[in-house]
Amino acid sequence: MGAADPTRTIPLVDELIDKDKVFAQITLGSGPTMKTYDKLNQRGIPQPSAPTGFAAGFRLAIPVSEDT
Repeated sequence: MGAADPTRTIPLVDELIDKDKVFAQITLGSGPTMKTYDKLNQRGIPQPSAPTGFAAGFRLAIPVSEDT
């Protein structure tokens, strides 16, 4: 397999959810991973993050409402 192809990121996430039935995805905050946040949130897939120095790596899986 060659270099990573960012155009395949979302279709592969759909495959992980629909075919492989993942229940969570560990995220690191890389560019391609950041593209997956909205998709994973829409589908209710938790995204525990590994501690990194990159601020996006600490984004919550489910945004907290300002009303709470």
